[in-house]
Amino acid sequence: MSYAEAIEIARALQDLDGPNVNPVCHTRLYIHGQQTERALVLLHGFTNCPRQLDDLGKDFFSRGWNVLIPRYPRHGYADRLNTAIAELRADHLVAVANRSVDAGFGLGRRLTVAGLSLGACFQQPRGSLRFCPTSTSGGTRD
Repeated sequence: MSYAEAIEIARALQDLDGPNVNPVCHTRLYIHGQQTERALVLLHGFTNCPRQLDDLGKDFFSRGWNVLIPRYPRHGYADRLNTAIAELRADHLVAVANRSVDAGFGLGRRLTVAGLSLGACFQQPRGSLRFCPTSTSGGTRD
């Protein structure tokens, strides 16, 4: 993946942030204008948005990393009482995570993918499946 292709993917993700998305929840892309040694893709939690990881992303950017923090579909809307999340499908989440990782490979020679909550489920290498711990009355389970 070239740097130019990575930027094209990241910009396409940003283009998904329509007028119904809260401006603080837009997809973040912090770049140094060229491929860097390290790149970071941060994946936010369920019902949250890229703002959740913005400070962390900026910190890594200041250390020379290129950083992408995508917004999941049906997340981060300005109207916080909307019901759009009820229409969310797993394949939508997987598609955004996979495209973000694709972009990450072009943003840096070495890629780190990290996430919180739902985002942690998708931080594994593509092609692998990971079951994330869920909270139960008896503790957690894998």
